[in-house]
Amino acid sequence: MGVALMALPDSLFQTLVHFAPDAFLVTDERGSIVFANAEAERLFGYDCEELVGAPIEVLVPERLRTMHVGHRGEYAEDPHARPMASGLALVARRRDGSELPVEISLSPAHTEDGMYVIATIRDVTERRQIEAALRASEERYRLLAENAEDVVYRISLASWPPTFEYVSPSVEALTGYPAARFMEDPALLAEVTHPDDRNLLEQWLRNPGAVASPLVLRAVRPDGTVVSYEQRFHATGTGDASVIEGIARDVTVQRRLEEERRLLLAESEIDRERERIAADLHDGVMQTMYSVGLQLSSLVRRVPNLPDESRTGLQEAISALDAAIRDIRGYVMDLRPADFSGDLGESLEGLLRLFETTSGLRVTFERTSGLPIVDEAVAVELFLLVREALSNVRRHARAASVRVTLSADAEALHLVIEDDGAGFDPTSQRRDEQFGLRNMETRARLIGGDLTLDSHPGGGTRIDVRVPMGRLASVSRRVPGQSPD
Repeated sequence: MGVALMALPDSLFQTLVHFAPDAFLVTDERGSIVFANAEAERLFGYDCEELVGAPIEVLVPERLRTMHVGHRGEYAEDPHARPMASGLALVARRRDGSELPVEISLSPAHTEDGMYVIATIRDVTERRQIEAALRASEERYRLLAENAEDVVYRISLASWPPTFEYVSPSVEALTGYPAARFMEDPALLAEVTHPDDRNLLEQWLRNPGAVASPLVLRAVRPDGTVVSYEQRFHATGTGDASVIEGIARDVTVQRRLEEERRLLLAESEIDRERERIAADLHDGVMQTMYSVGLQLSSLVRRVPNLPDESRTGLQEAISALDAAIRDIRGYVMDLRPADFSGDLGESLEGLLRLFETTSGLRVTFERTSGLPIVDEAVAVELFLLVREALSNVRRHARAASVRVTLSADAEALHLVIEDDGAGFDPTSQRRDEQFGLRNMETRARLIGGDLTLDSHPGGGTRIDVRVPMGRLASVSRRVPGQSPD
């Protein structure tokens, strides 16, 4: 059904145009202004009498007037409606010479007197200021995102696999792949994710609201190294329009330190249990066995007429008890080593003397003169590392001798533990050997050092620990309350 339009009286139409919110100008074929409404007067600072009859170029900045005359001639040859927001960056001139950004729509009007051009002019100063502020804000955020170490991203869930609408360049440092690859290949995110984490990744992408933030995932770099990254995110929108925005951070080191702390806490509990067992063995079982041995020895001495067979049996029992006591002493040494005195060299010397006595192995300890002062917390970790190494030698090496060397050069402190035992293949260790080696590696890392292992079947084992000079006076990240045994 059509809508009937009521014809407006000329006076009403002129009133509407005159008081319209936009400036309204009419020019003739020569480019002279024949009409200007009230908003045009206000916008340009002219009275209506000054505008009517003036060339339209009076409202054009002087530097652009010649060009505008040419454009006006081209328009006269091909008059057509040109809407606002046509993409042109237009500038007008006020009476006082100041300039302002404008949008202008043009419409030709053909009459018996010739063609007129109707121009509607809108001041867009405020809008341009807002747009400029928005562009500046976006540029600041872009620079922040592109220079931040954390990865900033926006993922669209409109398709599967989801696509990155944006990912900052720092993703390359995290994953080893440039940001452009993630933008071009939607499947890459799943490909770089650790296989064990892909189900969690898919669950997150399909229903981000059901997964708690922060979320920790692992990525596999092109060289095969695995990194852990934590991301804090939020999902916006619903259905196909939803997106995930967030920040991802490399937490590989933090996760490793957390695991090391967990292991050391567990080891601390084990050490306390070892202390209890050692005390029970020393004060209970070993004392009982020693007492039984004394009684048997006394019996042999007090009964001179024992049959030879009985005497031989008793002496064998006494020898077996002595051997068992020596074994228990060795176990007690492993469970409860020599006390740490506060000085690394002195404490190692005491530990090695006790080890030699209880193990029956030849032990050599060498330390060069002029060793640097070592912070007690660092020294404790090195002391416990040597204890672990000696325990491994006792249980697995089948060695005849052990050599421990403590030396220093201009760059680092060096601690070497080597034995002449059976050696082993480091790639096929037993579980307890693996735990011992991990324990030593963890202690070396905690004090900022590194540990290298050299061993092969039949060739003995050498452990070399290097601690940079700058870390010898630094307190290690030992678990609070952990005893140095």
